Amino acid sequence: ISLERTGLSLRRDGRDLLALRTRLHALQPDLVLAYTIKPVVYGLIAARAAGVKRRYALVTGLGYSFQGAGMRRRLLSALTAGLYRTALHGARRVIFQNPDDWALFVERKLVTVAQTALVNGSGVDLNQFAPVPLPEAPVFLLIARLLRDKGISEYVEAARQVRARHPQARFQLVGPLDPSPDSYTQADLDAWQAEGVIEYLGELRDVRPALAECRIYVLPSYREGTPRTVLEAMALGRPVITTDAPGCRETVTEGVNGFLVPVGDAGALADRMDALIGDPALAARMGAAGLALARQKYDVELVNRSMLVALELLAPEPRVSLSRPGDLLKRVLDVALSGFGLLVLGLPLLLLAALVRWRLGSPVLFRQARPGLHGRPFVMFKFRSMTGERGPGGELLPDAERLTRFGRFLRASSLDELPGLWNVLRGEMSLVGPRPLLTRYLPLYTAQQARRHEVRPGITGWAQVNGRNAITWERKFEYDVEYVDRRSLAFDLHILWLTLQKVICRDGISAQGEATMPLFEGSDTP
Repeated sequence: ISLERTGLSLRRDGRDLLALRTRLHALQPDLVLAYTIKPVVYGLIAARAAGVKRRYALVTGLGYSFQGAGMRRRLLSALTAGLYRTALHGARRVIFQNPDDWALFVERKLVTVAQTALVNGSGVDLNQFAPVPLPEAPVFLLIARLLRDKGISEYVEAARQVRARHPQARFQLVGPLDPSPDSYTQADLDAWQAEGVIEYLGELRDVRPALAECRIYVLPSYREGTPRTVLEAMALGRPVITTDAPGCRETVTEGVNGFLVPVGDAGALADRMDALIGDPALAARMGAAGLALARQKYDVELVNRSMLVALELLAPEPRVSLSRPGDLLKRVLDVALSGFGLLVLGLPLLLLAALVRWRLGSPVLFRQARPGLHGRPFVMFKFRSMTGERGPGGELLPDAERLTRFGRFLRASSLDELPGLWNVLRGEMSLVGPRPLLTRYLPLYTAQQARRHEVRPGITGWAQVNGRNAITWERKFEYDVEYVDRRSLAFDLHILWLTLQKVICRDGISAQGEATMPLFEGSDTP
């Protein structure tokens, strides 16, 4: 059944939907798994119409569906959301490849949290994509369909800038031309090659020789699910430069296995290219870190197991029960105090929300996917404390520039944390526990540090009353694990009392020399 990749046509798409329904009704499969936008939408609607009970979706990226501005794009976004909501209604599981897409679907109420699962991209076959030494020559490589939103213009412009300083550098491009109106043309490729800035290698059935020849892999894409080519480059031991965009940012820890650059910023891309040309040892270290990350997080065997568990075809690995006699009483205390707090603070919360809207803009609430108990994701709620100011290239400005005096007050007084009481009431958080951090940190923890996820995350915790953001990451994780081992109702009450004192003194709000806490980039010790 020929589903067109792009564009909406009532006649054509209706015909395809009917054909899918007819085929699925005849086949009567045990389950249906659909992925990419149109197969998810039309495939799951057709499967439900055909009476298929076990329907699953894999969200591998949003394309342009929810991106951009203008009336036409807003109408397309609303239409796509409606189609997704219809298709995913009643689906057994909706599986996501990155937490940004997951958070967007949950926020727009296209899915429920209980309906979802997260996997680490599509995985990479480490037997097929084995590491090879970095070449001495500074060769850059980009593999993508030749679409504008893959960042190809930025790659070409960055190549021009870098070649002016490093004439020996080479810039290779692999990928097919696309029938989409947003695709580049053969004439564009011919012009770049005539200029001497790009070497176009065509569409390759096997990209391993091209990856082996490059020293640095580049993907300046505007958005992805989880980019397979980045995973393959990491498996070969290549450092990666990609964008701080959904999907892409999940694969790179800034300064560890590569660099993240703002979307659409050719100058920043060129600067990072320069850095890796000028420091071959840095490129080698980043390549080794990327290989380690690929083995730890993106091995296709691990990802496939996660997929089979999400599809209910394989039982999850049994977890050791870590419950204690006081855990039930702790939960009772959480429900009682969070419920009472929301009731008593109802009016002040509304007034504070109005102030946030007035001083910082909309949306009033900051929502973000965070790992909870056993690393399972949930949407954490806080009052926003920063503006949404962006630079010329559309990138968010640094925290220090977006954190206003009012935002600093919210953080210092911990008033920004009050909406988290709703997370506590729902059972996603506790009043006391390790703070929920970014999902991108999950693969960076040591085995000992990862124990912080053996309990629910908390609004406050042992690390918060022992320095909060003014202590190192390693010390913070030591306190988190100490809490896991020492937890008890008496210990929780002690921490709550110390928290009250810390809030009054406004102690440990930020790290020295930082507006907030610097990003965690992994530990030096295993």
